[in-house]
Amino acid sequence: LKRGLPATLAATALIAAGCGGEDDGDGGGEPLSADEYTTQITEILTPVGPELQEIGGEISELEDSQTDEIAAGLEETEGVLNDAISEIEGLEPPEDAADAQDQLVTAMEGFVSDTADFREAVLDGEAREQATTFQEAGLEFQTALTEAVASYQEAGIEVGSETPDE
Repeated sequence: LKRGLPATLAATALIAAGCGGEDDGDGGGEPLSADEYTTQITEILTPVGPELQEIGGEISELEDSQTDEIAAGLEETEGVLNDAISEIEGLEPPEDAADAQDQLVTAMEGFVSDTADFREAVLDGEAREQATTFQEAGLEFQTALTEAVASYQEAGIEVGSETPDE
């Protein structure tokens, strides 16, 4: 349990976190410009990276006596991801970025489900037995995020990069 997953989550966090930005609207209605969308999606994703890094560190140090603490951390991670998903779904992306947004949301929803499954395994005392499955889920999430980022880039949206000057 102490190998692999923290590195996967850290790499995933680097993709998801990018850097900060300011939310200057509430989405919905007319599609956002590429610059507006980049700013808003970056703002939404900013808390995700540190959360994934934190839970990765906690999992890497997992002791059998810490199952409640780890389960609580996993539940918090689920909440952060679900909040981000809700906010992303509230955005009206530029037309060219709609598929990328769908990819991102699908990847995040899948990882939330995998995280919930692992949390249940932790509570059932099966964390060590399920660690490999969760590591694989983390790798799949990382791959899906990489694909979503590539789709964003094809649409002219630089997710995980400096936000544009406005």
